[in-house]
Amino acid sequence: YLLAVSIIFHDVGNLHGRKSHQDKVASIYNAARRKDPRFSTERNVLLAITGAHTGCAKDGSGDTLHTVGRLSFLANPIKANELAAVLRFADELCEGPHRTSAYFLNHDMYAAESRIFHKYASISDYTVDPALGRIAITYSCDLERGSAELEAGNGILLRDLLKFCYKRAIKLDQERRYCKHYCALLAPIGETGISMNFYFEGQRLNLDMQPVVLSDLVVPGEPARQIEACDARYDIQSV
Repeated sequence: YLLAVSIIFHDVGNLHGRKSHQDKVASIYNAARRKDPRFSTERNVLLAITGAHTGCAKDGSGDTLHTVGRLSFLANPIKANELAAVLRFADELCEGPHRTSAYFLNHDMYAAESRIFHKYASISDYTVDPALGRIAITYSCDLERGSAELEAGNGILLRDLLKFCYKRAIKLDQERRYCKHYCALLAPIGETGISMNFYFEGQRLNLDMQPVVLSDLVVPGEPARQIEACDARYDIQSV
């Protein structure tokens, strides 16, 4: 129940601006619940969980789940940090065409700084595959000839979109490892797979790009790997 309520309220702060939206939930929650004392413990839990789904902790780090801890609800103890971890990871996984509008993209109705976010959503497919212990990200991109270099449609350079995809895939894998540290239910998800598909004039291009897999395997002494380092065929200039 608490997870469901947190899902409903976690992003309502965006009504008052994207910046620090996780800290703007209280006023909207209070308006909905009218500060009814019956919901006092629900409010305590909900604000702790929604406040940890993004942003920074009080110490300035990104470890927001660390401070959630255990709370109570209707005289029962709950593992609020585990609920917060599930919400945070689910929020990161909520990408895809449902997050954007093809009509708005095709008619240039998004603000310039927002177009690449919407373009990213339009080419992304996130699959949760617990049977194989993985998250699978599939990108499907239709290429166009631009005036100077390849484009991905809607005026977005392919080079810029690839950089954005790689950055988001790395972030997702970081969130996967981070959230499961606080929630045993997420432990079976042991890797993130990334696949790139390119099309030109409706035909799929055979670029021999095998999926990249980011797993929990860490070799001591090795630096964190970037997408291009996992497979040279993903090098942006080469693509």
